[in-house]
Amino acid sequence: MNTDLNNFLKHTKLEMYFDKVFCLSQSSCGIVSLSKGATALDLAFKLHSSIGYHCIAARVNGDVVPLEYVLTTGEHIEIVTEKKY
Repeated sequence: MNTDLNNFLKHTKLEMYFDKVFCLSQSSCGIVSLSKGATALDLAFKLHSSIGYHCIAARVNGDVVPLEYVLTTGEHIEIVTEKKY
């Protein structure tokens, strides 16, 4: 019975987050929770509106990606900004 309860709790916890993506931000924010289907640009705006307005590129796991790149759980994201824009 205890095993069945543990399995139930494990699957329930997983189902609670099926619509979320968890990424690691290079900034001091650490782990960031976003809606499933969120892009690198969405992350930039979630960190701060100024970051979103000034972002020019994103790096995911060290590779440059378009700002429209759809994020997946566990990725390391760095947002590159330019102040003059």
